[in-house]
Amino acid sequence: MKINFPLKRPISVMLLLILTSTILFYGKALFIPIAFGAMFAFLVNPIHSRLLRFKFNKYLSAITSILTIVAFVLIFLSMFGWQIQQLYEQKGEIKKELIKKQEMLQGYISNWFGIKVTKQKEMAEEVVNNIESRASSLFGNVMGVFSNFFLSLIYAILFLTERKKISQFFKK
Repeated sequence: MKINFPLKRPISVMLLLILTSTILFYGKALFIPIAFGAMFAFLVNPIHSRLLRFKFNKYLSAITSILTIVAFVLIFLSMFGWQIQQLYEQKGEIKKELIKKQEMLQGYISNWFGIKVTKQKEMAEEVVNNIESRASSLFGNVMGVFSNFFLSLIYAILFLTERKKISQFFKK
């Protein structure tokens, strides 16, 4: 006997959304690198296909294709490092300018809000201490990004080399 329950479809959809959200939230450590790996695989698929036409081994062509992404990331990081080096070389001039701006800003704050310079210095030291405590977590976050990037590259190689098996799996 079939019971006609009018809220069956909306409840099913709501449960599916809750289940999907829960799986995605707790599985983000797995699904985010897989998503980026798929994106990288789509990005370098034309290079991979062209290398396969030149009779490259599928693993060698996948690794070569992924190395193009690594090369672009390294070029970007070296350009970023070059810019930081330029800033470091100009640190004396920047420091003088910042001190001038700080003194002007302290005068404005003192005039407009009535906060004395000593109180402003105490507040600034408090902010600096907070920044120092947060800088330690920055290293962990950077290492997490690099490990996810490396894992994404491995997934991309897997997607490129085994795409026929993956597509057959989803066709069944």
